[in-house]
Amino acid sequence: MEYISISEYHPKYLVQVKQLVFGILRELRPGYKPESDPSNKDLDAIPDVYTGKGKFRVALEKEKVIQKIRI
Repeated sequence: MEYISISEYHPKYLVQVKQLVFGILRELRPGYKPESDPSNKDLDAIPDVYTGKGKFRVALEKEKVIQKIRI
């Protein structure tokens, strides 16, 4: 049985978080290029943007990000 854990965001997860978010955005909007959209720049500064406004967590399965959560 695989276990899923919830962890506080760490910069080592940045690439995986972006892949997850951008993949979902591309699925929802075919032809959309989220990497070049300035409204997605918050992902480059998660600790700065989300500190004080709640917590940014990631769901992990064997150190692979499978979901992101903002509390």
